[in-house]
Amino acid sequence: MGLVSDGRSNVKEFDVFIRVVLVTIGIVTAIVLFIFLLLFLYRILRRYALKNLEYKRYFTDKGAFEGQEIQLIEELTNHGFFPLLRVYVETHITTKLYMPGASGGNEINQEFISRFFVMPYTRIKRHHRVILKKRGHYRLESAKISFMGIEAYLDSEAEIRVYPKELHIDDIQRINQCIQVSALSNRPIIRDVFSFAKVREYTYGDSINIINHKSTARMGRLMVNDADFVLGRKILLCLNFQAGNTGIPEEKFAEIQEKSMQFAAYLAGEAIRKGWQIGLIANCKTDSGAKSVKVYMGTGYGKYIEILEALSMARTIYGNSIGRIIDEAADGNLRNTEVIIFSTYVDESIEKRVEMLMREGNEAAVIDLKEVTAYEA
Repeated sequence: MGLVSDGRSNVKEFDVFIRVVLVTIGIVTAIVLFIFLLLFLYRILRRYALKNLEYKRYFTDKGAFEGQEIQLIEELTNHGFFPLLRVYVETHITTKLYMPGASGGNEINQEFISRFFVMPYTRIKRHHRVILKKRGHYRLESAKISFMGIEAYLDSEAEIRVYPKELHIDDIQRINQCIQVSALSNRPIIRDVFSFAKVREYTYGDSINIINHKSTARMGRLMVNDADFVLGRKILLCLNFQAGNTGIPEEKFAEIQEKSMQFAAYLAGEAIRKGWQIGLIANCKTDSGAKSVKVYMGTGYGKYIEILEALSMARTIYGNSIGRIIDEAADGNLRNTEVIIFSTYVDESIEKRVEMLMREGNEAAVIDLKEVTAYEA
């Protein structure tokens, strides 16, 4: 009887095993069929699914200084009820906007690919580091989207203006000295660390060279010297991009002009912080096709940004004569203005304009870019 019982038990166990195997096979088969059905539907509806895909990107800042780091943000949104698997977004971006995560490209352009898995009615946001290597105006217009063998280009504009690089302390000292030597005005544009009216607490944007160490130690917090500046000044910055007969190599001349734009950006910032009127003219071509730059006199942070944006659009290519842009800026209406001309040379045309400006009630001086940039032939 024991043997019969054991035989029946084995048969029952075998039946259970077979049932489990059959159920498992059924489940696996159902899953496989479902996957094949899903892939089939994807093949049919992939174009529809792609139409429900929204992609946009933007930089965290509209503008920033050369050398700074910002972020490029990507947003991918699935507005449909199908999950989107293996979505690839391919972008080609100039190496002047260096992205450490870029996977390929060359010395001019870098290839950046983002991979997404997006569930229905879901938005994915990603942040990417961008190091601003070169002053300029950059715009991303479209991106290539790849999904299940289909490739499409979607509009995805992103724009960034890279302002001239902020000055090093040595350059600040040199430009300060050159302006003082030029005797343009007895009211210096840049703070004189040896002359101040009072001591106040440090605020954001103050230069480190105006820190009053004795007061800082006594008060227990950072204190700075505050100069007594006169408001109401008008300053016009003039940049000469014409090489003249200086014999400076083309590549080196471009470097000098880049430095002149850094000086202009710095002086504009100093003037704006003091409430003075500031304007900018330059005889260079721009990215928009213009042959010169002209920013009308004004005050406030908006004017400062306008000047920085104009400098970001400037190309180190001569577009107009220096005499012509000064004549256009003066036009008989320029009065009580301090005109600072940055140039690598002084010729009869420039001397004539300096005399004309002073005759009409202005102050004018030429800053030698070779001297202020420490150029050596």
